[in-house]
Amino acid sequence: MAFRIPTGLCRGRSILQHSCSALVLLLSCGGVGAQNAGAASVNALAGLMPVLQLVCTDVDFGVWRVQTRNNAQASTVDLDDQNGTTLGGQAEGLSKANSTRQPVAGTCTVSGSQAGSGQKIGVALLNVADVDFGGSSDHELGHPGAAATIRANFSVPNKVTVIAGSASFKVRGTLSIPARIIRENYGAYVSVAPVQVQVIDAVVP
Repeated sequence: MAFRIPTGLCRGRSILQHSCSALVLLLSCGGVGAQNAGAASVNALAGLMPVLQLVCTDVDFGVWRVQTRNNAQASTVDLDDQNGTTLGGQAEGLSKANSTRQPVAGTCTVSGSQAGSGQKIGVALLNVADVDFGGSSDHELGHPGAAATIRANFSVPNKVTVIAGSASFKVRGTLSIPARIIRENYGAYVSVAPVQVQVIDAVVP
């Protein structure tokens, strides 16, 4: 059985297919109903962050006026988590210098904790005893001509409450000013090595 496609009906090709007594005619006609196409590129973005992140500001014991002396006992400045200070030891003649920065406890902020809201995670300091200080040019005081033997000890709460993956706490400490102070000791000081603060993302009672 044969079937003829009229000339000019379609400038393409015809396919004659006979199967199961049925005649199927497939026509491919180029150019009929043609459409324009547009194209654009899309970038794919991604990022990675630590599961637990800790950021801390510096502990600033402030600037203190102290007279030259050669006493039997050192002076101490206790800095609490509310930026308050308590003087101890040989504190006579020791006073805050109001023209410069005032004492400020360090603030640490935790983010990315996996603990549930209201739960507590652990906090620790890795080097807290007798942290030495050396001369600096901070506080606009200039570098001391001869550095005094200044030391400090630090403390943090041993646990902190997490809210929605975040928490904050203070770093406080005690500064020790030596019993002997000479004029060359006047100037700015900074800790020789930074204090290492650690948070442990494990729930504690």
